[in-house]
Amino acid sequence: MEHGQSLSYAANAQKLAVETGYWVLYHFNPELAAEGKNPFVLDSRAPKKSPLEFLKLQNRFNKALATPGSPVRAEELHGGLVKFLALRYSEYLALSKQTPIEVPECEMPHYVTL
Repeated sequence: MEHGQSLSYAANAQKLAVETGYWVLYHFNPELAAEGKNPFVLDSRAPKKSPLEFLKLQNRFNKALATPGSPVRAEELHGGLVKFLALRYSEYLALSKQTPIEVPECEMPHYVTL
């Protein structure tokens, strides 16, 4: 496979993507809003592994690291990536803890259908 992994490893790679914060799991359930609950639910836990663990398994990133001068640039980018992933997770966490606002009942407009 182009990503450097067989399909039999796909589930493990997906799990690692979540554990490193590279991929965040959440869902949105509008029915919860009707119950007065927050419809945004964060399913992922805080990242507990370095994103490099996931990225090193991807051929596309390994090829980029193989070019001259890349390890230095990769180290710079890694710091930025860790900060970005932590910020993104904290934003999703804040969304999941928000109190839903009450939306007043209103009459839906009637649309003409053809």
